[in-house]
Amino acid sequence: MIQFIKFGVIGILNTIIQYIVFYFFYSIFGLYYIFSSAFGYFCGVLNSYLLNRSWTFKSKYCNKRKEFAKFTIVNIFSLGINLIVLELLVSYSVFRPEIAQVFAIMFSMVANFVGNKFWTFNSSVSE
Repeated sequence: MIQFIKFGVIGILNTIIQYIVFYFFYSIFGLYYIFSSAFGYFCGVLNSYLLNRSWTFKSKYCNKRKEFAKFTIVNIFSLGINLIVLELLVSYSVFRPEIAQVFAIMFSMVANFVGNKFWTFNSSVSE
């Protein structure tokens, strides 16, 4: 439970980073909402890796490249979920992209926690 709370705190920070970057590029620069969302998502990835590695999961795995590769794969999968939900909500509902993004983040956050807890930072499967 403590891990989930820590993950949630980091997730809130990363969500704020993602949304600010998304909103900035979408609303100010007029960049297409899907590209704005993807850019925002990747802005939080490095911060997320460092904080989750050291604070949430306290990884001691020495092969940081392999671990970061796994982390990146989980995040690409989570981003895919985020973008699919965002596109569905914008295309098939009355949600504006700024609101739909909030719901899309919720779906991708769950996928991200599960992937990182049970694959990326799980020492029994890291080797």
